[in-house]
Amino acid sequence: MDYREQPPPAGLAAWLACTWTRTVGASGVVRVLPDGCTDLIAHPDGRVAVAGPDTEPVLASVGPNSSIAAVRFRPGAGAAILGVPLRSLRDDRPTLTELWGDDGARLQERLAAARSDSERIRLLLAAVAARRQGLPDPLVAAAAARLQRRSRVRVGELASDLGLSERQLLRRFDHAVGYGPKVLARVLRLQRLLALPPAEDLAWAAQLAGYADQAHMSAEVRRLAGLTPATLRAEHVRFPQDALADAA
Repeated sequence: MDYREQPPPAGLAAWLACTWTRTVGASGVVRVLPDGCTDLIAHPDGRVAVAGPDTEPVLASVGPNSSIAAVRFRPGAGAAILGVPLRSLRDDRPTLTELWGDDGARLQERLAAARSDSERIRLLLAAVAARRQGLPDPLVAAAAARLQRRSRVRVGELASDLGLSERQLLRRFDHAVGYGPKVLARVLRLQRLLALPPAEDLAWAAQLAGYADQAHMSAEVRRLAGLTPATLRAEHVRFPQDALADAA
């Protein structure tokens, strides 16, 4: 399996975290882990799946000798392009035509005619650029950036620092991220854990990732990944999104 990420064009950096491609030699199942983001995933037949913000692992079947190309929205940025509240996409995989209608169907026709992943990426980027109607919610972006640096923050404290009530913050997160700041904090802790060297002692890894202790880490990792921390870190392959499902 070959997974590669590339930075987005500078003009789309406020919306996109990266573009990515994945090529699979043999068929199998991939465990997709929550990362706080939303993706547009183009398959070779042109079909585009919208991978909504996940709160649990997704087991995705992949065929032999298949490749996909995708763009990944930053936490809180997808709603500004997709045109729907991200709460409606939580733990879901609708097709792009379900969201964009004829525009989505026309894009999928062009993607089906594309001859390479790089061409599919260019088409996806052009579609994102064409649908920009304003920057992502700046307060949600600021909150998400703070949670990426320090995930154990009280919601009331976060809201107060941004000049919002808790209800206002939760409503804006629900629209822009797909769930509240507490869930995003859990997801970001998981991503920090996955970024650590696999040989790191589990107790020390829990501290570095921002968990209260090893028991806290075990509970959250089981909930988000469906695996124990030891199994996840032992089987987690080079890239930050996927672990082989047969590790379960």
